Amino acid sequence: MTAGYRLPATGAPAFGFEGNLDLMEANTLNTWIDACTNFSPTWCEVDTVLRLRATLTTGLGNGMVTPSPGAAAIRGRAKAGGEDYVDATGQGLSLGVA
Repeated sequence: MTAGYRLPATGAPAFGFEGNLDLMEANTLNTWIDACTNFSPTWCEVDTVLRLRATLTTGLGNGMVTPSPGAAAIRGRAKAGGEDYVDATGQGLSLGVA
């Protein structure tokens, strides 16, 4: 689910903000093998991702481009070392481009 608002503007650039919530119920990061194995990445299952971003829409050639920097939080299952996996949360910076 994504929702946002672009502030009223005449022409480019136009500023706004958006929020995005993905509910995935233990989706694995790899579809052809079990992602929660000794060969998995640090995150092997993702339950929820939340992103909050600012947007800036501006002209690029004959089109438009919208970079959207912000922050993201994730909840899922992560590798704790060896074959030990734990429920985990994390957060960091987010960047999208449309």
